[in-house]
Amino acid sequence: TLPTNFYLFKLLNGVVLGDSPEKREPVGSPAPQSGERMRSYLEHSIDRRERERQRTEAREAGDAAEKFVVAQEAKAGRDAIRLGGNNPGYDITSKSMDGTDERFIEVKSISGEWGGIGVRLTPTQFAYAEQLGEKYWLYVVENAKTNQPTIHAIQDPAAHVSAFCFDCGWREIAEIATKEAPPSLFVPKVGETVLFGENEVVVEAVKSWGVFVQATFKLDGHTYRKMNTALSPKE
Repeated sequence: TLPTNFYLFKLLNGVVLGDSPEKREPVGSPAPQSGERMRSYLEHSIDRRERERQRTEAREAGDAAEKFVVAQEAKAGRDAIRLGGNNPGYDITSKSMDGTDERFIEVKSISGEWGGIGVRLTPTQFAYAEQLGEKYWLYVVENAKTNQPTIHAIQDPAAHVSAFCFDCGWREIAEIATKEAPPSLFVPKVGETVLFGENEVVVEAVKSWGVFVQATFKLDGHTYRKMNTALSPKE
């Protein structure tokens, strides 16, 4: 299990996702401020009961958020369609009546206010964001399960990310590389079903890097190679 002070800093040319004290309007985003940062966290593993509770809460908030987004898109003169299920990359397509404004919208719901931990895009969602460019929108919906939700709409979120920086907390991983692997370090095996984020994937190949292992697997038709620190066992 990785320590809680492992931060992944993303230098942004645009807004600070999840760390800005200012509230943004539902459309667009503020003028870029070079060098601002967003923190992304490597999370501790949780037990099955807590994971199921979180998933139930997330489904309820997500459903409420998507319904609210569809209603707001209609008010803005766009025809929005919820894709349902686990559509790869985005949740809603939306298009203006004249076809000039087409949006592929990934909705991230938050039960309360948008705080410091923020929201996350999966590798598949980020890949779609890069591919679709200005047509890809990230809608963060605060207070999704209340009668006063707020949409923060961010166009082309991938374009705001210019670099990835690692703070001194990552030194602890580097030090582990000179020692024997601790018992808690998960080492996947070929053919094993593991968790990559919330996705179940099957390991097709493994390659050793010191005490670490790089696993190869497919997700949504794409091949990924990830270190075992990004994977967790399926309970």
